[in-house]
Amino acid sequence: MDLQKITDMIDYTLLNPITTKEDSEKFCKETITYGFKTVFVNPYYISYV
Repeated sequence: MDLQKITDMIDYTLLNPITTKEDSEKFCKETITYGFKTVFVNPYYISYV
């Protein structure tokens, strides 16, 4: 199974209540790099991400 097939099946989340803006930025870069199809972030960072 290749990486893209795996990332298509993963819901990638960053829901820790003490998440920082830097954490969110890293998370978004990983999301783009690996091609996750579904991501979840805290509502506070929605406008940023």
